[in-house]
Amino acid sequence: MYWEAAKRYSRNNCALNHVSLLEIRAFARKSFRYMDAYRKDMLLKSIKDIMRIIPNNVLQDILIKI
Repeated sequence: MYWEAAKRYSRNNCALNHVSLLEIRAFARKSFRYMDAYRKDMLLKSIKDIMRIIPNNVLQDILIKI
């Protein structure tokens, strides 16, 4: 019953109508920066893991071909 009352209150008192387009864009940019940083961090961790697993001579052969 509490959840139903909370949803009803939210529908009747929508705060989203009071958020400006500039604020929404700012939140979207900030979210994108967080996601981009997370992707880059995950990629860096993956590369470090691969470098630990692959022997140096094999890794050097791969890098030379690239």
